[in-house]
Amino acid sequence: MNDHNTSFQNEIWATAIVKELVHHGVRYFCMSPGSRSTPLVEAVAKHPLTETMVHFDERGMAYHALGFAHGSGKAAAIITSSGTAVANLMPAIIEASMRQIPLIILTADRPPELRGIGANQTIDQVKIFNEYVRWHVDLPCPSNKIPLRYVGTTISQATSFANRSPKGPIHINCMFREPFSRTDDGISSSINKTTYRSQVVTLPTKYSIDSEVLHDLAEELSGIDKGLILVGSLPKDESYSAILALAKRLKWPIFPDISSQLRSCINEPEVIPNFDLILKNTQLRKEMRPKAILQFGERMISKKLLEWIDKYPPELYCHITPHPIFHDPIHRITDRIECLPSTFCLDIIPKFTNYNSIDWIDLWREKSDCVKHHLARFFHENNQLSEPSIFHMLANFLTKNHALFIGNSMPIRDAESFYSPLGNSIPIFTQRGASGIDGNIATSIGIGAGLEKPIVAIIGDLTFLHDLNSLSQLQSSKTPAVYIVINNKGGGIFSFLPTINKQEYFEPYFATPHDLDLKHAAKLFKIPYHNPKSIDEFEKTLDLIKENKTSCLVEIRTDRTQNFQLHKDINCMLAKVLESKSKFLPYRNNQRNRESRKEIPQNSSAKREKTDSPDFSV
Repeated sequence: MNDHNTSFQNEIWATAIVKELVHHGVRYFCMSPGSRSTPLVEAVAKHPLTETMVHFDERGMAYHALGFAHGSGKAAAIITSSGTAVANLMPAIIEASMRQIPLIILTADRPPELRGIGANQTIDQVKIFNEYVRWHVDLPCPSNKIPLRYVGTTISQATSFANRSPKGPIHINCMFREPFSRTDDGISSSINKTTYRSQVVTLPTKYSIDSEVLHDLAEELSGIDKGLILVGSLPKDESYSAILALAKRLKWPIFPDISSQLRSCINEPEVIPNFDLILKNTQLRKEMRPKAILQFGERMISKKLLEWIDKYPPELYCHITPHPIFHDPIHRITDRIECLPSTFCLDIIPKFTNYNSIDWIDLWREKSDCVKHHLARFFHENNQLSEPSIFHMLANFLTKNHALFIGNSMPIRDAESFYSPLGNSIPIFTQRGASGIDGNIATSIGIGAGLEKPIVAIIGDLTFLHDLNSLSQLQSSKTPAVYIVINNKGGGIFSFLPTINKQEYFEPYFATPHDLDLKHAAKLFKIPYHNPKSIDEFEKTLDLIKENKTSCLVEIRTDRTQNFQLHKDINCMLAKVLESKSKFLPYRNNQRNRESRKEIPQNSSAKREKTDSPDFSV
């Protein structure tokens, strides 16, 4: 094939790939500069319906795409050149896979004759992401001997794998020979004639549950007066109202994870936002053991909650989720139902016959209100800007016009304990797939772009430094991002781990101390900088941010040793007040006959899986 035909076929195929992606709803394309990916980049640039984002670092670019897909609920596309550019996508792809976020990965590659012979910028890209992608294809070099319909059906299949449950990233490896594009401008009339209708249209699948299975489960749950509902992160289009309706029907309390929108429903008596701090009172944990648990969505962040369930497991622990991936790190789940949470709730509510006692909710609510009251008094009396007080104050600042991103390590744990919104429904985002500190800045900027609203991100100093160059994305961002960085000059979370007792190793190998002044980063990336040192200064900073509505960096310096002691003081205070007000009823163990439950018919589209629950308790 001569040079003209090669460039011509490259353009035809790249145009078809992009056109087909747009046809299937992919409009947001993130890319990093590179030569081999030229045909794809030009096809995206020429399409009137695409929106683009360009970043020089493939890792940060991929995390931005991840954030956009997470915020918008729609798949985003990634385009890179060949070589290590592809390898830099791996962290974001792992996170997307574990969080079930759809991404379309388009990687340019060398043709077969340049593979495995030491050609420049060439690595083995075929199945490089292994099991972390839902589907992979190694496209041949563009050729007029291969029907263009092949491109259409391949892209259709790819988007189907990305968007069906469990959602996730897919990888399309695209081989291109040189020259990559024609030197004349515009798209030739021949390419315009290569229009076609999508060969395959994938329609969404609706889950249903066997009516007899629901009837048996409803009868079983109706007789349980001390049950519990756990709610983690749910898909963007899922309704929390159905879960709340189920809780009201059962008269069971809801423990909302920090990533759950139910955390904001503080006026609903079933919602217990302070459950994590309640469970840290070890005198109450066995006393409050539930007989049954229904869990919706992803795994819960609270470590104390998992420890409590592991030590005092319920007789029934049912996980309702729309995908087949297990989220059971303590191996205590006894039943699984694969369907949308809203479908399950709406279908099972009419089947209940008995009414449970409301005392169980009242007792949990009493403790939650007690924690809330004494926390507010504690922060008022200890009028100092601290890591816990930051989250306590943010609950008053954020409105429905904001979104909140919480970084890993200490921030997410402090948020779980101390962030209690005042009723505003704030979208809350985390990076808990693999729980890494990488890519948090890029992800949060992508979330803001996907939501089309300002985002406030609260992260630690090491997390901030790890993704520092992603601040350059703010220059082209249409939505502002506020970064509240807690600078305790190292890894504050390690002060809460046993390694703190080995001081000769702790500081250099775990705390990783530094003496960096973050205001220089703000100057480098041309964003406003604030450094509040007191509660009053922080409140004024928040008011200024709300008024100006621009991106900025807020650095709050804390001391790791003082922070550790403050957490101990708070837990000690709460333990005393919770113990003094303990009015909980003792747990009565009514053994249920699990052998009598009927198995799900094999043809049921939503499966209730029975699993053995080994005794791992201490």
